[in-house]
Amino acid sequence: MASHRATLGWVAAGQGLSALGTVVGVRILTQTLDPAVFGVASLVLGVAALALGLTCTPLTQAAMYFYPSLAAEGRGTILRKTLWRAWRKTLPWVIGGGLILAVPYVVGGTISIWLVLATAALLFADTWRSINLCLLNVASEHKRYGIWLTLEAWGRPLAATAAVVLVSRSAEAVLWAYTAVSLLLNLSLSGRSTARLADLQNEDLRQRMWQYALPLVPQGLLGWANGMSNRYMIGGMLSLHETGIYAAAYGLASRPLLLVNTAFEQFMRPIYQNAVSAGRTAHAAKLLRYWLASLAATCAVAVLVTIFWSHQLAHLLLGPSFRSGADLIPWVAAGYGVLSLAYVFERVCLAHGHPRRVLLVESLSGVSAVVLTVAGVHAWGLTGAAVAVPLYFGVQLCAAFALSRQTRRSYQYRPT
Repeated sequence: MASHRATLGWVAAGQGLSALGTVVGVRILTQTLDPAVFGVASLVLGVAALALGLTCTPLTQAAMYFYPSLAAEGRGTILRKTLWRAWRKTLPWVIGGGLILAVPYVVGGTISIWLVLATAALLFADTWRSINLCLLNVASEHKRYGIWLTLEAWGRPLAATAAVVLVSRSAEAVLWAYTAVSLLLNLSLSGRSTARLADLQNEDLRQRMWQYALPLVPQGLLGWANGMSNRYMIGGMLSLHETGIYAAAYGLASRPLLLVNTAFEQFMRPIYQNAVSAGRTAHAAKLLRYWLASLAATCAVAVLVTIFWSHQLAHLLLGPSFRSGADLIPWVAAGYGVLSLAYVFERVCLAHGHPRRVLLVESLSGVSAVVLTVAGVHAWGLTGAAVAVPLYFGVQLCAAFALSRQTRRSYQYRPT
């Protein structure tokens, strides 16, 4: 019990300080940048997030699934070597392909070569970061995990502001600053493995990890469509100026809810995964009920705060050019409260070894996101895009709940 309290304390401290750094960062950047430049930066960050979801997220989800059984066998260190080998093989292809696809846009003058190179560098740094954080999480190294998130949440916006003021008021300056912070944290806080394991063991685990991860690769695209594609639709249907306003309000509303979800997942998911892997069905069900109830209550409080004080929050936390997005904040916050609950049910499917069911959930949500966002922007502009957020995440929640219920009913434990 004492160890759980200590773990919860580190998780809460890390996420709380990260949340504070995030909102302060949004305030600093929206005070420094004009909406059009902020819009460009948000669009490029979306491209990097898409590539990250396609290359890295499926592998980290597989690592979360396999770690408990490997640790129980005394082979937990094999995971690190296998994960790094998979990362080194896939990332060069993704970055190389992205650079090739960017050539026509650079030649045509649509984007600069420095913006492309900054995006590639950020993708490298962020995939490295994601794997390191995954390994810290599965090993329950919550102290280092929390320190990492806190330093990143404060360091990125402060470095970006310094770059914008001292070098250039451009999206490129923001991206290079983000990359520098990520690289510094990777070099200073990542763990080191001294394991020397048989290649046959690694090859067997690698094959099983890819078998688990491959159905989740399209999920990266679908998850991106759910959370990021709306700003591209706004940029195409409206303007970069309005994209920047929407991205700032969206980030301010969604980021605290995402951090709340991350905190609960960081604490609860390893415990829940261990219970499932050990075949302790009743204990897993109890953990799931606690996870859902506590997360729902926390998200409800956060959403109520945005409903009653959205304009005050916008005045306090957004620059003057971005405050017209205040009315968007409650809709986005409500959507991310719903999404947080959907994620819990998706983790149930993943814990029981059913990644294809998560893919189905994300597919339904992704299609809904595109259809509802286009319709909303066409009818009501930025407000329509915000109203669409809780609607398509509601579709995701309903689908995730139905499939997780089916998963738990049909589950019979089989050692991995």
